[in-house]
Amino acid sequence: MQALGEAGYWQYKEQLLRHTAEQPAAAVVELLHALEDSEALTDIGLVFDAAALGDVSTLVRYLLQRDLRVYAARLLDAVVRRRPVKDVVDLLAVLEADGRRHEADGVVRDAATHRSPRDVLALLTRLEELGEAPRYLGVALGAASLRKPQAIAALHQQLTDAEKGAMAVTLMDHASRQAVTVVAETVALLAVDTVDGAGLRQIVESFVRRRCELLWQLLTHLVPRSRPAVAGVLRLLGQMLPPDSLAPLAQRTLDCLPPLKLEEGEPPREGVDILLSAAAARESAQIADLVQALGDQRRDAADILVKHALNRPPADAARTVTALLSTGTDEDRLIRLAIAGAPGLEGVLALAGVLEPTTQRRLRSELVLSAGACPAFHAVSVVGALRRRQPGWMAQALLEGVALRHEDLVAEQALELHRHGQRPYAQLLLSAAATVPGTAARTAAALWEKGLTEDAVWLWTRHAQMSSADQLAHAICQSPAGCVTAFIRCCVHTVAPGRAAELINALAHRAHEHLALAVLSEAATTPPAWILACADALDGNGHTGQAAWLRERAHSPGDAPLWPPPENAAEAASATSRLYDMGYSAHADEMLAHLINLSSTQDTGSSVPMIGLLSLLNAIPARARQRLLTGIVDLPDLVGTATPEYLAHLLQFLTESPALRARLFALPAHNQSGHVQALLTAMDTLAEGDPVRQEILDASVCVHNMLELTGIARRTLAGGKRQTARRLIWHALHRRPLTDLPPLVRLAVTHNLAGRQEIHTILRQIHPGTEHDILACLDEAFRPEFHLQVPRSGHRSALVIPPHLHEMISLHVLQTLPATACGIIVGPRTSRRLTNCQHLNPAPALPVLLGERHPVPRTATSALLRDNEEIKAVYYALSSNVPYPSPADIARVTPSAKHYLIVTFHDTPTDSSPDKIETLRAFTVHGNTIQEKQVLVAPDDTPPFDLQGRKHKRPSP
Repeated sequence: MQALGEAGYWQYKEQLLRHTAEQPAAAVVELLHALEDSEALTDIGLVFDAAALGDVSTLVRYLLQRDLRVYAARLLDAVVRRRPVKDVVDLLAVLEADGRRHEADGVVRDAATHRSPRDVLALLTRLEELGEAPRYLGVALGAASLRKPQAIAALHQQLTDAEKGAMAVTLMDHASRQAVTVVAETVALLAVDTVDGAGLRQIVESFVRRRCELLWQLLTHLVPRSRPAVAGVLRLLGQMLPPDSLAPLAQRTLDCLPPLKLEEGEPPREGVDILLSAAAARESAQIADLVQALGDQRRDAADILVKHALNRPPADAARTVTALLSTGTDEDRLIRLAIAGAPGLEGVLALAGVLEPTTQRRLRSELVLSAGACPAFHAVSVVGALRRRQPGWMAQALLEGVALRHEDLVAEQALELHRHGQRPYAQLLLSAAATVPGTAARTAAALWEKGLTEDAVWLWTRHAQMSSADQLAHAICQSPAGCVTAFIRCCVHTVAPGRAAELINALAHRAHEHLALAVLSEAATTPPAWILACADALDGNGHTGQAAWLRERAHSPGDAPLWPPPENAAEAASATSRLYDMGYSAHADEMLAHLINLSSTQDTGSSVPMIGLLSLLNAIPARARQRLLTGIVDLPDLVGTATPEYLAHLLQFLTESPALRARLFALPAHNQSGHVQALLTAMDTLAEGDPVRQEILDASVCVHNMLELTGIARRTLAGGKRQTARRLIWHALHRRPLTDLPPLVRLAVTHNLAGRQEIHTILRQIHPGTEHDILACLDEAFRPEFHLQVPRSGHRSALVIPPHLHEMISLHVLQTLPATACGIIVGPRTSRRLTNCQHLNPAPALPVLLGERHPVPRTATSALLRDNEEIKAVYYALSSNVPYPSPADIARVTPSAKHYLIVTFHDTPTDSSPDKIETLRAFTVHGNTIQEKQVLVAPDDTPPFDLQGRKHKRPSP
């Protein structure tokens, strides 16, 4: 064997081994000893593998008789791995006949541990035929439970499919005894793989029976593995745990377990909700015991349990209610939880219907009343319940509850009842709404807005009959502007003249003179006798002028003014403000005209534009002036379209109105750049030291996009307003975080608004103790504008582009979108400076622009060059995310262009934000060699900065 192995004849060696294994047992043992002496461990294994395929029983007996247990164990292990299950079981029979129980148990244990789940199932099936079947099955299942969780789950599935339920239960019982982490992984697999959940139930039952004190540890290990498995275990625990064990688990779950997201598109569920929803399926007595076990300290958990318990069939829910009442549970709490847990209004009514009519009469009436008052049950469900012919007490209680809702919901319910032809129920609802204090008038207003004018008039009339003058005045003041006239009409034509005078007086005392005037105007439409009686009552309250107007209307209606006059200028101003606030533009304009006449100003109408009202607003109180400005003009939109002179005039007028200035300076969702630019232009017309200038700067630096703010500063500089741009940048340095400042810092330095050291000093004063962050901000501000994202052969000296050329290239690319922009950059022949750029539109093909073999580019570009100028660089806009010359570009580029610039952009930019350009990269091409050059945007007369922000010398020409 050694000679064959050294010569490389492995096949002959294996044949020799197989033939040797077929020799008598003594020869095999002698060979094993010889191999062991020569330390040929691999050959020993091959001998055992070969022997496992022969007469195993004879060899095993020989080895065991001579107490060679190590050899016997290795031989049995080879048999388990290489022979079919049938042969393994036959070997077990031989060992059992020889009384070798220890070796037989080892064979069973090895087979259950190392064979596939299907082979283990076959092994278990054959073990049932042996005399010692229970012992062998226990050994096999115990060994199988020590395998990996995946193998345990697969074996359980095999046993379940083969209808070996008892074996599956025993397997799960053994598996539940492993370490908690292993049990958790097994549970997670069973929760996903088993269809009916039998395996999950079996292992959880075994775990609860043997290791109940470790339940929380099991749940903790399950949370990061499988949220559905946690939910499945909680459901099983809710069904099987006794109340004394379930209550502490519910408390701990409520405090510590995070919400579980079980399925996509559904909101997460609380673990305690899953646990107690399963526990709610128990008998009513057990639910009551569990509520008592939870106690008042965990009232929230008990409420979850009761809510789910009452969400069962009506008969079961009624028994639960009876059991809870017997333990002293509050009725109001039960009502609240029954409504919260009910699947719908029908469930609540069904529960109320099965409650005891004598001993639980109050409970069922309050339950229906509370269900009607619950806005969760919409109008359609209420109509559907009423159409099913509920008992009279139930229908009345339901509608009384609906009447307690918000007035809009009551009106919606009445509209739905009319739509389904349930007018008697609608009248019953309105009768109930009329008795609700404080809401009858608002409910009538909601009915009016929904088109139920007859019902609204009926409810207003009932309210006017049942209320005092002060109550009517309060209700009129709270009514919406769209129906207050109808409400006043109902009141005037319902009450007596004396109460109408009291109503006018009450409205005047409440500072609602416009409503008092409206009541007077409506009173003038009544019969003359009623008008005269009301005028006499007004005389007694001190309203002599308005009483005289009423008498004039009663005797000669055509000669008196259509609208009653105010008593004085203050009343007229207050009425104007109120009328504008409520939408009565015509009456407000009449009051405004009266004020203008008192102030000797020009008259105005209801459609006066904002620019014409500016000269009149001084005659109006501040409150009315703000109403006018707010109601007539949308100030934020006005900023973008008005001229700077008009904005300056408006700013001066709003000096005493900080709230309106705040609206004026509020940045809109769109076109923030134009809004801020207009405000900065108007700011320049204000005097130095005006506090409004500071407010404009505060609003300007709040632009969401920092690149837009940088664009605003650039355009301000382009307009020749360096001082304004400097103030804007300085204000941003004080207000914006350091992470937003690099673009503005770079702009300030490159346009000579400040030096790097000056900005460094200012930032240290503004942000003390953040030197590291300040240096990072400055380094970011002066880093190169390209990103090293593609392979390249190296760097040369930096290519310095003046800021004005960078701006021209950026604007050209943006204005040309979506077409491709192209152009040339020129400079003196005797210098490396870049002085000007020329746009070529439409962009020619790249070979036409750069190739020396084409006569067109020399003719086309020579006309663009001045004397002593040459093409320094060619720029081209690409839509690629990684700008780099392609092989075709390398073949076309010739030394006629010194540099090749590629401009790319990430998003489609806008005119207001030209800083959306992503990269500007420069390359030099010599043959097939591409070298990238650092691009620095810096003035020609100042040295650029390197990557660390240090100045370095400019290369000589």
